[in-house]
Formats: sequence, structure tokens, C-alpha cells
Amino acid sequence: MLGEEAADDIPDAFRILDADHSNKIDVDELEAFMPIIAPRAPPRVLREHIQKVDRNFDGKLNLTEFTDMVSRGIGRDIAFIGAEVKHY
Repeated sequence: MLGEEAADDIPDAFRILDADHSNKIDVDELEAFMPIIAPRAPPRVLREHIQKVDRNFDGKLNLTEFTDMVSRGIGRDIAFIGAEVKHY
């Protein structure tokens, strides 16, 4: 569960990630931030996790879906997976 301050920051994070101001975040917009969030996570990991919260199956996240993703710790999970990926 998120603290109140963290929950208040979710809409701001959503607006930052929504580069085209469509009120939806697509995979490309999230992938643009992957080097910051999880530099070693493969893009397929991001897509798989987005599918977990994409209720209308449009491949994009609206604010409600994004809030669900953050609240469920999926961003943390992606970052953790990225830290575990080894490149040989």
C-alpha cells in the first residue's frame, strides 16, 4: 500500500510520462523512461506487466490503470527484474 504522499504524486508522474498528452500512456512512452527506471529490463518485461493492469486491452494505460500499476508495485517489480538481468 502506498503512503498518502506517494499516492498524491501518481497523477503528476502520469502527466510526465504521458509525453503526447493523450491522457494515456503507451508502451513507447514508458519505454522512454526504462533507462531511468530499470536500465537492464528487457522491453518485453514492461509489456507483460502492462497487460496485468490494462483493463480495456488497448495496450495503453489511463490514469486509473497506471494508479493500479503503481499501487500494486509493478514498477518496483520491473526495476527489480531489470537489476537481476545478466548480460553474457
